[in-house]
Amino acid sequence: MLGVYLSVIETNDLKSRFEELYIKYSQLMYAVAFKILKNNEDAEDAVHQSFLNIARHFDKVNNISRQDIKPYLVVIVRNASINILRSNKRRESFIQELSAKDNTEVESFDNYGYNELVEAIKQLPQMYKDVLFLHYVEGFSVKETAEMLNLPKGTVYKRIERGKAVLADILEEVQNGK
Repeated sequence: MLGVYLSVIETNDLKSRFEELYIKYSQLMYAVAFKILKNNEDAEDAVHQSFLNIARHFDKVNNISRQDIKPYLVVIVRNASINILRSNKRRESFIQELSAKDNTEVESFDNYGYNELVEAIKQLPQMYKDVLFLHYVEGFSVKETAEMLNLPKGTVYKRIERGKAVLADILEEVQNGK
C-alpha cells in the first residue's frame, strides 16, 4: 500500500519523509480508527483514506513541525473514521427506513442485504431513485429533498411511497427469479 501513496508524491525527499511517517504512525492511526469503528476492515479503510489524503497534500503536511505531526495525524484518521461511521449509520438507517411499513403496506425489506437493495434501487425510474437516495441514504428531510429537487413536499412524499412500492416489486421479481 505504501507504493500507492508514494506514487502520488513527486520528489524523493518528500517520499522519504512520507515513508518515515507511514512506518512510525500507521499502527497508531489504525488503533485510533479501530477504537472508533470497532471493525478491522473499516479501520483499515480509514487509515488508507487518511494516508491517501496526506499523500495528496504532503507538500503542506511536510511543513508541520515534528512535535505537531502526531496529533495532526490522529485528527486526520479520527475524522476519516467518523465519516465512515456516519456512512455506516446512514446505510443502516436506510435499510431500517425502507423496512418500515407505510400506508401502502409495502413488504419488509429486512430480508434483503444492502447490496441487493442498492442493485434494486439502480433499476428504479430516476424520479424515485432521486428521492429515495436523498431522503434515506443522504438523510435529508422531505422538506430539504423537495427544495433540492424543486418539487412540492407532497410530490416528494408520493414519490417516496411509490418508489418503495416499485422497489418491493423489483425485489420480489428478483427473489422469485432466483
